[in-house]
Amino acid sequence: MKNIKKNIRNLLPDGIFLLELDLKEKSSYVRLVVDGIKHVSIQDTALITKRVKNMEEINSLFLDGYRLEVTTPGIGKKLMHSFQYKKFLFKKLEITLNRNEDNNYLDAELVDVDDHGIKINENGNLFALKYDEILSAKPKIKF
Repeated sequence: MKNIKKNIRNLLPDGIFLLELDLKEKSSYVRLVVDGIKHVSIQDTALITKRVKNMEEINSLFLDGYRLEVTTPGIGKKLMHSFQYKKFLFKKLEITLNRNEDNNYLDAELVDVDDHGIKINENGNLFALKYDEILSAKPKIKF
């Protein structure tokens, strides 16, 4: 599985990253979740699909064929990498902190992102959070 992940990562277009790989041999199903520094287009997912379909490593696992899904994380999925946070600069996030306290939930605006953590504005108060302090962070969805 490690080797397959590595080979899939190598065939992804620049700026696009593999977040999840789900290989289900019994149901002949392969699912890739990808995201990018910029928006991942339908053309990007079509190109990735074509490249993965040509991978002998995967084809040899599914001699009778398989279903392949290449998708991006849904809007409600938690952010896992700094490049994902950067796409939501100056937007509201719902943040759950990795604490055993009553005040472990924040609804704040993301104001800065770096390799070590984020800076947020919660009601005019600026806070810096390291990634290991964050249990989950999701974009706040407005309807």
